[in-house]
Amino acid sequence: MKTFLTFLLAYVLSLLAGSAIIVWIAEKTAGDETFILAFMAEALVASIAIVVFAIVYLGALDPRNISVTALILSAVLLALTAAIIAYDIWSGGLALAWTDLPLFGSVGLSGLVAIAIQWWLIRSRARRVAGGRPILEKASG
Repeated sequence: MKTFLTFLLAYVLSLLAGSAIIVWIAEKTAGDETFILAFMAEALVASIAIVVFAIVYLGALDPRNISVTALILSAVLLALTAAIIAYDIWSGGLALAWTDLPLFGSVGLSGLVAIAIQWWLIRSRARRVAGGRPILEKASG
């Protein structure tokens, strides 16, 4: 039950923090209704990340796997954000891409914060469960 509550708390806190970052960026850059897309992308990133963290947590033999998973998720998110920015530059030119940069930045930054919050809470739970040992002991024999 504690593990489920940890995952639920990680998911809810990551959504709240990511949404707060999107709102802050939208207010600072006088964003319009296009930031709705950033909220949708942030919910998608947080949902995918929590599922991946759950799979790794349940199958991990070492709590360090959760840290590796967070790094991989962050790298994939940054690569996808860079690809979207590159596509925007290619399709509309640099002037249009410059105006869309706060939108793409809010997607990337809120996703990174969501992954970091989930990593922090789930890693601390994995360490507590493992007690310094691997999460699942290998059967001897």
